[in-house]
Amino acid sequence: MNIILKNRVILPKIAKQLNNDLVLILIGARQSGKTYILKLLAEHIKQRYPKNKILYFDLEKPDILENFLDYKSILNFLSAQGIEENKTNFILLDEFQKMPAPTKTLKIIHDHYPFLKIVATGSSSLDIYKKLREESMIGRKRVFIIFPLDFEEYLSFTEPNDCEIFKRIIKKNISSDSLKQKFISNLEECAVWGLYPKVVLSNSYEEKRQELAEIYQSYLNKDIAGFLDVEDALSVNKVVSLLAVQIGNLFNQNEIAKVAGISRYVLKKYLFILENTFIIRQLFPFHTNKQKEVVKMPKIYFLDTGLRNFAVKNFNSLVTRQDTGSLMENFVFLELLKRKKITDELRFWRTPHKTEVDFVILGEANKIVPVEVKYKSFAKPIAPSGLKAFINLYSPRQAFVLTKDFYAVSKYNQCKTYFLPVFLTAKIFTILDQK
Repeated sequence: MNIILKNRVILPKIAKQLNNDLVLILIGARQSGKTYILKLLAEHIKQRYPKNKILYFDLEKPDILENFLDYKSILNFLSAQGIEENKTNFILLDEFQKMPAPTKTLKIIHDHYPFLKIVATGSSSLDIYKKLREESMIGRKRVFIIFPLDFEEYLSFTEPNDCEIFKRIIKKNISSDSLKQKFISNLEECAVWGLYPKVVLSNSYEEKRQELAEIYQSYLNKDIAGFLDVEDALSVNKVVSLLAVQIGNLFNQNEIAKVAGISRYVLKKYLFILENTFIIRQLFPFHTNKQKEVVKMPKIYFLDTGLRNFAVKNFNSLVTRQDTGSLMENFVFLELLKRKKITDELRFWRTPHKTEVDFVILGEANKIVPVEVKYKSFAKPIAPSGLKAFINLYSPRQAFVLTKDFYAVSKYNQCKTYFLPVFLTAKIFTILDQK
C-alpha cells in the first residue's frame, strides 16, 4: 500500500475502487476530512496517470459552479480544460450537492462517457440524501461515509512513530507499561476533545474549543438552517443538549419531547435530521425473545465525543468527570462503527431486569460477538455478570471485555473471552478475522 494512503484507514478502500466504472461518492459531516481525502486520492492517481488527466473542482466557488449546471455545460467546460472523452480522466468534485441536479447529471455522464472517472464529495446536507433517493444511480455509484478520525488515525496525525508501534500491537500484545500509559493518555485526550482532524491538529485546548464551536455553528447555520426555521433550529439545539447527557443510556422519546417542549412527531423529525447530518447515531437492541428482552428503546451515541462535550460544555479531564464510563462507551461505539465490515451490524442487549451487554456485533453466518466496556483496572479476568448471562443464553464462540489497562484471555462456558484495553478496540476485528 502506498504511503500516501496511510493517513486515513478508509483511503485504500476508496483507491481500490478507482479501477472500476462506478461513480465514487464520499459523504460525511463537515470538517470530517473529505476534501483532504480527495486531494490525497489525486496524489495517488498522479503516480499512474499524467497530472493533466486529473482535474479538481471546488463547487462551493460560484465561478466554478456556473460550469456545472447541467451535463452539457460540464462536458463543454471539461473539453476546454483539455479532457478527451475517449481516454481515461479523473474528475474530482468537492461539494457536488451544489449542482442543481447532481445525481441525475452524474448518471448521464457515467452512462455516456465511461472514460471519465468521477469522485465526488458532499457535506452532511440532507439535500444529498434526498437527491440520491430521488435520482436513482443504482449500479452506478459506490458511497463511502467519511467519519472523523479513529484512534489509529489520531496517532498517525499526531505521533507517526507511535502509530507504527500501535499497528504492530494490533497484531500482537503490548508488554511495555510506559507505552501502555502513553496510549491511555492519548485515548483520554481523544475522548474529551473528539477526533475531527482540525481539532486534533490544534495546538492548544483553547484552539480546540474554538474549532469545535466553529464546527457546531457551521452545522447549525448551514445544515440545519436549510431545513428548519429559526424557532425549530433553537429547539434542535436544545434536543442536542438533552441527547448529549443521555449517551449510552436507553432513550425515551416521550421524556425527551416533554423536557424539550415539543411533540413526539417533531422530535422524530429532529432525530432524522441529526442522524442524517452525522451528529448522532441510534443503536437498536438485539433480541430473539421479545417478552424477555428490551426491544423498543434504542440508545443514542454522538459521532464525535468532542462535539458531544461541546454540547454539555464540559472539557474537563476524565479524572474529575462523572460521565467517564459513558464517554468511553461512546468512544468504543465509534471505533466499532468505523472498523466493522459493511456486512456487520451493531446492536446492544438488555433484559427487563437490566441485565445488559454494551454492544453485540452481528456478523456473517449468524456470528454473534458480545462486547462489554468496563473502563477500570482489573486484577483477574473475571467476566461481568451481564456478559456471562449473554454467553449462557447465546453460546458465542468469542467475547470481549474492554478495560482501562488489562490484558488477558480466559474461557467462560466454552466462550473464549478477551480482555483488552479500550485503546485497542480495533484489535477486536483482527482477532475475529483469525481462522
